[in-house]
Amino acid sequence: MMCGGDASPERLKQATIIVEAEFTLDLVRVAQAGALKQIAALARTGEERALTPAKAPMVAPPSDSLLQQKEDLGAGDPAIGALQQALSELTKIERYERRALGRRQRAIRRFAAEASPANASGRGK
Repeated sequence: MMCGGDASPERLKQATIIVEAEFTLDLVRVAQAGALKQIAALARTGEERALTPAKAPMVAPPSDSLLQQKEDLGAGDPAIGALQQALSELTKIERYERRALGRRQRAIRRFAAEASPANASGRGK
């Protein structure tokens, strides 16, 4: 147990947040592994296709906007579209991970502050 039997309600609350954040981080890491496996599989598929002869891609005229070129990049290739989707998912997962890490770090600081000698004597508040 992280706290003793005489822990304050605030200390117990912070301990709960720490444990919940750790659990969330475990789930995030599983999701990251799945997304990375999907990206690796798509990369292998792309390597196999690269070995087969294909027509040269058409170059967009300079007047087209960069955004339109980006949209056209995966238009005819489902693997590129799937790769873009997997990378987007990985970005979301990483953002979620950063939030969980921040939540855990704040709770750890507060948990440690509750245990400080100044708080134990009642002068730290």
